[in-house]
Amino acid sequence: MRTMLLFSFCLLALALTASHLDAQTPRGAMQVDVTNPAPGQSYDPVVVAENGNVYMAWSDTRNGCQGIYFTMSTDNGQTFSTEVRIDDDVVMCARKDLDGKVGRNIIVDGNHIYVWWYDQRNGVNNDIYFAASHDGGTTWVPNIRVDDTGAPGAIKAGQVRAAAKGNSIFFAIRLDDVNSTTNEGAYVTASSDGGVTFLPAVYVGNATPGAYDSDYIGLDNLNDTYAFVAFDDNSSGTDDIYGCRFDTSLNLDPIVRVDTDATGLGDTENAILVEADDSIAGIPAIHVIWMEERTGATSEELRYNQSVDSGLTFAAADQLLGTYVAGTDDVDNCHIAVQGTTVGIVWEDNRTGTDEIYEIVSYNDGMTWSADLWITDTSSGYAGGGGYPQIDFGARLDANGDVAAVSWSGPSAPEDAYVAWSRDNGTTFSAPINMSNSTGDVDYVELAVDGTYESCHVGYLDDTLQGLGANNVYANSFRSASITLLGDLVTGHPHKFHIENCVANESGSPAKFQCVLANSLGHFPVPGDGRDVGLPYDTLFKLSVRYGALLTGDIAVDGSGDTGTFPMQLAPGTYYSVGVVRLPAGQFGSLTDPIVFTVTP
Repeated sequence: MRTMLLFSFCLLALALTASHLDAQTPRGAMQVDVTNPAPGQSYDPVVVAENGNVYMAWSDTRNGCQGIYFTMSTDNGQTFSTEVRIDDDVVMCARKDLDGKVGRNIIVDGNHIYVWWYDQRNGVNNDIYFAASHDGGTTWVPNIRVDDTGAPGAIKAGQVRAAAKGNSIFFAIRLDDVNSTTNEGAYVTASSDGGVTFLPAVYVGNATPGAYDSDYIGLDNLNDTYAFVAFDDNSSGTDDIYGCRFDTSLNLDPIVRVDTDATGLGDTENAILVEADDSIAGIPAIHVIWMEERTGATSEELRYNQSVDSGLTFAAADQLLGTYVAGTDDVDNCHIAVQGTTVGIVWEDNRTGTDEIYEIVSYNDGMTWSADLWITDTSSGYAGGGGYPQIDFGARLDANGDVAAVSWSGPSAPEDAYVAWSRDNGTTFSAPINMSNSTGDVDYVELAVDGTYESCHVGYLDDTLQGLGANNVYANSFRSASITLLGDLVTGHPHKFHIENCVANESGSPAKFQCVLANSLGHFPVPGDGRDVGLPYDTLFKLSVRYGALLTGDIAVDGSGDTGTFPMQLAPGTYYSVGVVRLPAGQFGSLTDPIVFTVTP
């Protein structure tokens, strides 16, 4: 019959009404540690998504042995593979921890998948262990211990950050009690052979190791040759931030100052985050955020600085971000994401009396910023409040449109996993979307956005099954655009297709949406870009393309649209439909998930 649009799998068995959808509908929470029996406790989920694949890792204590487990989805988060254990500590079964998105415990680059974790198999001090797959997660090489300057278990890795490109892998490590002192120190190491070997870790700091105390580190790679590490130390009396570019051979450039307050003033607290992107004429721009007690002695504020020359120099003045009252209102748990020249930052502060989530965005590499956007706004009916926000962007390769999401846990115990979705690259966001709807308590919400399918994915812990804080790992997702079939699903009765949430660049333009039909779910590549429609190219599919004019509609500025109304011409039975946006240049834009519907006599 007609139309070529996609919608979310969670709309299976529609009860059709004339009402339109207001926001994305999650597909439905699914447990991913399905072979973890009670009382096995799961911890520290991490999620990464790209090119229609979703990757997750976590630690759990099934059978009394703590291990690192991995699973992946090759169908955009609709199903996940049986989890596999990727650590080889089957004797000691020691404690293992992950840092989540801020630590980049999972890094995916094509068929390269890298996972690292803290490991106590050699004693109570954390060592760093690393696993790699070079065939997209099918097989894993044996674990390797990343060098920390000492014998196994001798030195504690207090904080670790990682980054990678191709076969190049970079680590920044904050080691505790350096040189038999009580001071921490920042070190870096790297591999240029996909993690087969790592170079001996090298100290990065002012003066000799242990002379000054470093509390926090940040890291990102600039390409497959260089990375930039940021760290704080108290060489001036209070904590200031410094940084250094280095390469895969651990050649260090001169240390530069990142924060710009007067020496000895201000005190860095809680976090340093680094994000780099090759966006200024092929020269990687570096963005650093941190929290600092600069205006007041007890309340942190959010600060930012930028380098446009790959970390050799930073702007002469760092920036205070946000319109809370610095020194009075308290900022916590900031996070940053970069996509091209777009920089998005989220945080929580208590300007209203409770911790709420805010976002700002820059579209010119941090030169100017938007006004604060209140993500946990109560005007939509959300109860308000939230913690531990994350932000992520997704961009289509054809640059047709960019999407973004912010996640958090909230509003209060027992918490749920929430997401706010942006179809315009972080300028505006939807009302909060509950991704868990749990009867238990949800924690450690992790976020990933896949620009290929304009989809949002979350991983989180939930204690519903086991209770008493004994958690399992769950995932949930949605695509931005979705379709609904409106009208009577009776042969000969009027009906039409409706679309919602097409990305901003597809809205109010010559772009149109079209729906296609099929008799079952299946696989068929979108012409020209290879994405999977989710339906087979059967007789009904071909017929719906042939009569595509009936199944086509315009897209309004709000991202919604309707086909014309026409009599249902399908015989009684169950059918599937998907929506796709057709762009003026002949390309295809947003895809929806398939919907299923049943026509009655």
